[in-house]
Amino acid sequence: MKEENAEERKESERVEEYLEEILRAEENGEETKTLPELKIGEALSLLEIIKKQHFTEPPPRFNEASLIRLLEEKGIGRPSTYAQIVSTIQERKYVEKNKGVFYPTPLGFMVNDILIRSFPDLVNVKFTAEMEDQLDQVEEGKLKWVDLLKKFYAQFSEELKRAPKTIDQLKAETPTDIPCPQCGKELMIRWGKKGEFLACSGYPNCKFTSPVVRGEKGEIQVLEKKESGLNCPNCGNPLVIRRGKNGEFLGCSSYPKCKFTSNFIKTETGEIQLKEKVPTKTPSETGIVCEKCGKPMVIKAKGKRKFLACSGYPNCKNIKNYQLDEQGKIQVLESTKEAHSQSRACPNCGKELVIKRGKYGPFLACSGYPECKYTEPLKKKKTSVESK
Repeated sequence: MKEENAEERKESERVEEYLEEILRAEENGEETKTLPELKIGEALSLLEIIKKQHFTEPPPRFNEASLIRLLEEKGIGRPSTYAQIVSTIQERKYVEKNKGVFYPTPLGFMVNDILIRSFPDLVNVKFTAEMEDQLDQVEEGKLKWVDLLKKFYAQFSEELKRAPKTIDQLKAETPTDIPCPQCGKELMIRWGKKGEFLACSGYPNCKFTSPVVRGEKGEIQVLEKKESGLNCPNCGNPLVIRRGKNGEFLGCSSYPKCKFTSNFIKTETGEIQLKEKVPTKTPSETGIVCEKCGKPMVIKAKGKRKFLACSGYPNCKNIKNYQLDEQGKIQVLESTKEAHSQSRACPNCGKELVIKRGKYGPFLACSGYPECKYTEPLKKKKTSVESK
């Protein structure tokens, strides 16, 4: 009896240790060990029944380190190309990085589907690894590069001819069974240059569109318009919060009749306010008027270049360069300098030629522009240097 009790105690201790090991491993997210060694016909004592339901979970998402580790294991790329691979998939919007891990985008899903269906051998992991080895053989002189390319291109060219049909099939409209919030017809998933979007099947009679937003389970959701509590300063209709490629913004609810848009800010109380734009200098601040038509001159910008332009544009196209003095006041840079130290007349209309500055530097132009569009290159004065 004592021997049997001792064996039972040992068995109980062994099972308890195993159960504790399993629970600890599950809590830490580690792999569990194998069952303890058992013998055929060995009697086991029931210690405890634990009610626990466990669902198989997907593998963790890739981060930069785990992705590079997988590339190394599969023999894809070289250490010098790993950083380029990671940056390329993000720059081309195939994946998005959120909390340190990668999430595939709709564009990434589509590109992946196109490549798998059109070029199954090309995107095969074994093909990439074998190609790396064959390129090494070419470098070592064991394989001729011409033979390698001929073998590759024979199959690739045939797949390339079939690829457009596959792309058209994948980019075809996909029904969603979601009614259009404006007309009630079915919404379809369509593809544009910026990716997929929702569009009404009643187009062109109904022009409703919306970004494709997917829930946690992958279901498609329609973004509802959020009221801002503000009215459009142009037409008086309500302003709604819309979402674009650069985030949320305010847009007029009567679009496309009114195309007013603006950025906005939220106060501490959650109130939405229009974000004030940085005003340019007004005519009263510059105190400059157009010498051609008498209207005020305003500051405009084209790229990084700022200049003075007539507010009467397009009827008056007078423009001038300017600079700020030490006090920050605007000074007009006159373009009516004498060419070659003497006044010259336009050969077409007789008006004075003036020096203007363009994309490629200064040039001579008629002061009667736009009625007279005569121009000519500005020749620099020749200076003689006396040799000592």
